[in-house]
Amino acid sequence: MLALLGRLVKLVKKDFEFLSNYERAHPHFFWYLGADALLSVALVFGGYSLYVEMTSDSHSLVHVGAEAVTSKELVEHANENNVLAYWLGSFPGYEYTINHANPDVADIFYWQKGTQKLDTKLFLYEVKTYRNQKAWDARAHTILATANTETIAINKSITIRINRGSMKGVIVTFAHRPEIVGIAYPTRRDLAEMIKNVQGLELLQ
Repeated sequence: MLALLGRLVKLVKKDFEFLSNYERAHPHFFWYLGADALLSVALVFGGYSLYVEMTSDSHSLVHVGAEAVTSKELVEHANENNVLAYWLGSFPGYEYTINHANPDVADIFYWQKGTQKLDTKLFLYEVKTYRNQKAWDARAHTILATANTETIAINKSITIRINRGSMKGVIVTFAHRPEIVGIAYPTRRDLAEMIKNVQGLELLQ
């Protein structure tokens, strides 16, 4: 950002050098010059804010480099901030990052200790909780493609959706609760492991 402002100042100086004596002597010249500079700065910062807003839901930006915490710290954080989230419990040798910037969505990643700042593909699980159907519908999803999607009833209370083509995620809905939970994997998994994970879901509390 400082580099962009530096270039902006250079451009203004360059334009000033080429102005005629008449233009520089005009009574409103410096007012016009100041207004032009303010408009340019507003455009730069406006474009930057739009970029941040458009990319804020990307886990590669939110979670890589975020501070990883222990399972105990994760639970404490959720309780202190009244976060509604499901997870798969604690795993020995793993730490966690959580994003709940949107109060209707909580996103937890499982990382082997020391790997979370290196690569988004090194996570073990991503467990993403949507507060209700409205929260789910309001966001774009890549965990399931429209083709090869299959719905399976695990029991009378839980239904899952999977993509037979990718097998990198499962969507969980509950008969008696409004939340929708997505479990994503960095690599292909088999159905038995997905079902085991779904059965192991619990509220983070």
